[in-house]
Amino acid sequence: SRNVWVSDVNDRLRVMAAEEGAVVADLHHAFLTSVPDFHVLFADHVHPNDQGYAIMADEWFAAISTRPPADSMRGAPVFGFETPASP
Repeated sequence: SRNVWVSDVNDRLRVMAAEEGAVVADLHHAFLTSVPDFHVLFADHVHPNDQGYAIMADEWFAAISTRPPADSMRGAPVFGFETPASP
């Protein structure tokens, strides 16, 4: 049931991030789709193991190194400043 709750919250976060022009690294999805049993990615009930951390790093890198579509950033704040809308 925790995974269902996490998925529901992530759905809401994606909507909010899109509205704000924020970058999202969906670690939950990455963990669930990387191996048949995501439990093997954890050292204990909370902390990832080395394989889990590698998946997290890859997901973060993909999120911050992929440029969002230009129209999704129009007017979005950049470092606290509003960007001008294109004519």
